[in-house]
Amino acid sequence: MKLIEITLTNKQIRPTHQGPIVDLIVSNWKKKEDVTSSAGLVYSRIDNRVNNRIYAVWDKAEYKKVTAITDKLEQETFDLGQKLFRGTISKEEKVKLKELNAQLKQAKSIEANRSYVVGFLDLKRKTGWKGWAVELTWLSPEYRGKGIAKTLYEVALIKDGIILISGDIQTPDSKRLWKSFITNKKLTVWAQDLHDLDVMAQVFWDDSEDDINFGDASKGSKAFDKIWYAEKALPWERRFEDVRLIATASKGKP
Repeated sequence: MKLIEITLTNKQIRPTHQGPIVDLIVSNWKKKEDVTSSAGLVYSRIDNRVNNRIYAVWDKAEYKKVTAITDKLEQETFDLGQKLFRGTISKEEKVKLKELNAQLKQAKSIEANRSYVVGFLDLKRKTGWKGWAVELTWLSPEYRGKGIAKTLYEVALIKDGIILISGDIQTPDSKRLWKSFITNKKLTVWAQDLHDLDVMAQVFWDDSEDDINFGDASKGSKAFDKIWYAEKALPWERRFEDVRLIATASKGKP
């Protein structure tokens, strides 16, 4: 019994899609809480709103480069500002102070601080829900294929212990992602009908079919192989069933 695979077209993430989230990360930088670090990358959590959480990964070396520029400009601006306060500043230095202020403003801008944010996991949840759903995952191209996305999810699931709910459709990419969850011994994954929480089933990965399979549902009247999604999912309120995969950290696992 399988969750039907739906192939979607035009689902590639365009660069403009991640831009607003990166800007949000930079603008909320003081709110971030560092969770873990590895190979020069730092994984941080930002609670933007009650029902919006972002896990950002940033390059420590790149961050130091950006902040070194800001620190240098701040020091030069301060030194000339002291001269201005004492009345000992020359005309040339006044011009330079004006230029430095403009440079400092640019150095502190969101645009100048985007470079050190190399990826993120954007999660949202409905009011009253305990589980989180993935809104968007993004990594800068040069950082892809290095296991960073996997670490982002492990930070959320294992270190923070969140409950992750799958999207309402399964794409090839999401199927690969959930395969990694199902085969990860640190995680527990099951299927549940969000319209009827008594209906749930075990989930396992069938190597022979290279697909997600379900064990017996707890209510025999609702077989999971009858659940399928159209390419454009129906609004939640109009569905008779809404089966999702759910993942959380296994008890007793680090």
